Amino acid sequence: MRLKFTLRSASKSINANFYYHLSSAIYDMLKMGSPEFSQFLHNKGYQLETGKNYKLFSFGVEFSKIKVVKDIFYFDDPTTTLYISSPKAEEFLTTFVTGTLQKSIFKVGTIDRYTTFIIEEIAGLGEPEFSDSMDFRLLAPMVISKPVEYHGKQSTHFLRPDEEEEASRILTQNLLNKHLLITGEDLSCEASVCISWDKEYIKKRERVTKKITINPNSPKATDVIGILAPFNISGDKRLIKTGYDCGFGNKNSMGFGLAKIKEEDK
Repeated sequence: MRLKFTLRSASKSINANFYYHLSSAIYDMLKMGSPEFSQFLHNKGYQLETGKNYKLFSFGVEFSKIKVVKDIFYFDDPTTTLYISSPKAEEFLTTFVTGTLQKSIFKVGTIDRYTTFIIEEIAGLGEPEFSDSMDFRLLAPMVISKPVEYHGKQSTHFLRPDEEEEASRILTQNLLNKHLLITGEDLSCEASVCISWDKEYIKKRERVTKKITINPNSPKATDVIGILAPFNISGDKRLIKTGYDCGFGNKNSMGFGLAKIKEEDK
């Protein structure tokens, strides 16, 4: 299920690298709704028998009109749309909405420098119809990564648009894991997906990869690289639905991989 929040900025700008801080604000709102659930999700999440865990939610932001100066977004229009999506409607979304009833203000940033958003409207979005081939537009970069060895040390390789075959393999396993956690249904022997990036869109742009720092200005700061371009996903529609609900790729709870169906823009 997906919720749409209409926000109004009470500030003039926001740092372009807002993902980590907005994720923190979402956890704070969850804490207002249920401290126990917020702590469970932040510290552990939903866990497979292998020990791998997922938060099973994602979010994305659309700014009405902004002016970009270096790494700052200046609001020409204070209206902002926040989408939050999770298949755990009763646990996650209900808890989040309960939190908003107690506090209708988001503060995104650090204690001494933050952007304030006021929640003006909340709407539930209807469930779309899923098929075995769908076109999507990303609300935030999609992060697809795999562990590699570099100079004898373990490192992380972030996939680029020209690595579609490997990206499809990684996405398939990621979605199989999430689907198993959500439904208890193991599709590993029968389902897969294939991703294809919009080549015409990529040709027209100098770069579609974007580096984002998670937990900036901290000793634990981590850089990730995502892809921001329209794409097609073909394959098992149950896995496509899982990606729509949870986000495609990695780091979904940090605001990466949430996508809109292209037809929704019409």
